[in-house]
Amino acid sequence: MLAAALFLSPRLARAEESLDASRVGGLVVPRLPAPFLLPELMHPRLDVQMDWFVGRLSPESSSRSAAVAAIARPSIEATILAPRRLYVGATYPFASALPPDGGLAPGEAGQPSGRRTILGNVEGHIRAVFPLPTRLEIGFILAVVAPTSAFNRADRPNRSAVDAVSSLDPTNYVHFLPDRVGLRPAGDLRIVRGRFVFQGRHGIDILIDNEGIDRAKVAGRLLGHVGFLARPDLELSVEASQIYFFTSDDKVMGEPSAERAFAEKYRVSDARRSAFTIGPALRLSFRDVDAGVALVTNLGDPLSPAAAGFIGLRISLVGHVGSP
Repeated sequence: MLAAALFLSPRLARAEESLDASRVGGLVVPRLPAPFLLPELMHPRLDVQMDWFVGRLSPESSSRSAAVAAIARPSIEATILAPRRLYVGATYPFASALPPDGGLAPGEAGQPSGRRTILGNVEGHIRAVFPLPTRLEIGFILAVVAPTSAFNRADRPNRSAVDAVSSLDPTNYVHFLPDRVGLRPAGDLRIVRGRFVFQGRHGIDILIDNEGIDRAKVAGRLLGHVGFLARPDLELSVEASQIYFFTSDDKVMGEPSAERAFAEKYRVSDARRSAFTIGPALRLSFRDVDAGVALVTNLGDPLSPAAAGFIGLRISLVGHVGSP
């Protein structure tokens, strides 16, 4: 069935392209296959998206077996007021993971923890887009993350599971941090030149502890998408993401203990202030739905200090609801 979809009539592809293309401020804005890490900057309808991540993490310790982590992320976005210029949206992720180190401190003897299920933080956003001549678009977004994730932050297996699932998508680390309010401003850019598409985002995450236990943290986000349009409705791409913390956490002091050793391992240190992911993707676009699949892996150390590396699969569906 997939092979048949890839080789549908070019006439059908042109028909769908013309149906989705429209004029905004005198500019022709075609509908292109949606990226994975980033939103489709301009779309005329209500978009309902569902993404699934499944990854296999190789533990840092050779005595542990591989761990599996998974994320499900439903989201929605709609244009308001000025068509295709201003958008609002929301997402509510949830995840499940086996802690790569079992929630144990380095060298600690004990029963490793089992799988953890994590309900994430709700994020709402407002986004503005400004189309410019020669198929250039810029945009700005402000997102707010509410502390709806209520699991026990002091539980070591929970912390290990959070870092494991966040390794698959580190720029959304705040989605699985309990008792955190997140302010997430960012800027977007998309350039289309012939069959080549570039889209990027640079953002800042301000992470505020809702309970006042930890000091506020600031992290930067870089996301990039480079694509080639094999057809107007079929794109091959490479996507990459990076999160980097501007400062490290204070060194954990006190009497030697398993709790202290675990906290020291999981703190943001100068040696581990960044995580980078990259992978290829394929997206097929129809009139009412976009479907795609992507691979993702780490370059350098993953976000989880208990993992040596990972490889993951992402499946994405975007439904376009309503009339164009």
